[in-house]
Amino acid sequence: MSKNNSDSKIFYGWWIVAAAFIVMAFAHGIVFNCNGQFIKPVCEDMGYSRQQFSINQTILSCATMVMALISGKIYNKFNVQKTMCVFSIALVAGYTGYSLCTSLPMFYVLSAVVGFSIGGMTMIPLSLIVSNWFHEKRGLAIGIAFMGSGVGGMVLQPITASIVQAMGWRTAYQCLGVLMFCTIVPCSFFVLKRSPADVGLKPLGDGVEIKTGGVGEGKMLSEIITTPRFWVFAICAMGTAMATSGLMQNINPHLTDSGYSVAVAATITSCCMGALAVGKMLLGQIFDKMGTRSAIVIACGCIMLGLFGLVAVKFAPAILLVVVGSGLGCAFGTVAYPILTTSMFGSKDYSNIYGIISVMTSLGQAISPFMVNTVYDMKGSYSPAYIICIAIAAVSCVVFLSVTPKQEKNSNATA
Repeated sequence: MSKNNSDSKIFYGWWIVAAAFIVMAFAHGIVFNCNGQFIKPVCEDMGYSRQQFSINQTILSCATMVMALISGKIYNKFNVQKTMCVFSIALVAGYTGYSLCTSLPMFYVLSAVVGFSIGGMTMIPLSLIVSNWFHEKRGLAIGIAFMGSGVGGMVLQPITASIVQAMGWRTAYQCLGVLMFCTIVPCSFFVLKRSPADVGLKPLGDGVEIKTGGVGEGKMLSEIITTPRFWVFAICAMGTAMATSGLMQNINPHLTDSGYSVAVAATITSCCMGALAVGKMLLGQIFDKMGTRSAIVIACGCIMLGLFGLVAVKFAPAILLVVVGSGLGCAFGTVAYPILTTSMFGSKDYSNIYGIISVMTSLGQAISPFMVNTVYDMKGSYSPAYIICIAIAAVSCVVFLSVTPKQEKNSNATA
């Protein structure tokens, strides 16, 4: 017999959200959001160009993309929680291994390991798990869970910068690896559960009608894989991923190139991560209360605002634009796609459909650092690449709106 959710003081789904928050903070937050702290130190110490080292990030994104492509089959065949446990150990081992690298190929191989691992334990499984636990307040729950990467980046950016300066980049990788082990491994092993049924509970809002988003409702991937609407959505997801990756990944080196000290640059980058954390929770609420179209316009507008701020960053007040733009703008990459996928196609075949969307976003994230750093090596500045990203975000926003229902608000909103 299922227990009534009101029997316990705190609905267990919120513990799921808390665990997902921690995993995002110390996995995604470290791997992606602290990467900028290593670009200049590693390149200067090892004699690499930024384009060469950016391939490291491209391989990581490609590995994440491959994992997204096969994740549906993995999660349908194997227990999600047990799979995440395996990936958590592999992620810690791969990331800590960066500290032992003596050549580019070693970085590249470990980036493949890290990419496969983080793809197997963050975006797709966590969005699947959180969605299973929440019929009501789904946007809020996903927003809180995924704001962990922003909070993690905000807290760990200055810490990482201090360790790199004081003890070197190798020690910094080791310290972050130990921190990963102490946080994401316990959450994966002991807290996360695939669905309420696993512990005799029901989802929050069980019985509430959810438009195209209820468990077992919606379309199969085979039904939509050939439709223009699906591929327009997927390509726009790739475009916005390129723009948000271009915005977040190179803030720190761009600021130091523009004359800011390492300490000031780390502080500004940390503020951007803090804004991102708040932005994720806020964007989830915007989806719940204002609907998908308003959320898309606001988020894409903020992406462009943040990129424009980076172009004009030598003018100090432009830093405010970067921080604000990073908040709601970059939140789009983690909060929007799970919500849009469920609202547009349902949850019947969620892991397979979202797997394809994740492939496209990972492709965008893989192309972006290579493109941005190639432009840097050619022009000696990131600004031309930021202008390209602004154009990509603008086009993606307009096309996104063309496939999004005009009247629809997220049906998971609460009164």
